[in-house]
Amino acid sequence: MFALALTPTYLTETMRISERKLKQMRKENLDILYKHTPFEKEDLKPLLPNELFILVARFGFFDGQEKTFEAIGNILGVTRQRVHSVHNRALRKLQRLKRMDA
Repeated sequence: MFALALTPTYLTETMRISERKLKQMRKENLDILYKHTPFEKEDLKPLLPNELFILVARFGFFDGQEKTFEAIGNILGVTRQRVHSVHNRALRKLQRLKRMDA
């Protein structure tokens, strides 16, 4: 089965933004996630740009409105199942970080 990789190149092409804008969005998403979670910024750096974006959008940290997997998938140009998979992977990473800090 083909698994779509949400690479920075794919994200810039799909979202029609520059790599510079993607890096800026990553930094902004890191800041937003940092403000709403008990993690340090350095702890969140292992998260990929797409994982950060999905977490911020899913939980409504950016605009106060929680997004569905389907809505996020429409923004990224992927299926809701793919968004769900990336979302779960990001949550597992955060759970591991939490265990490591404990």
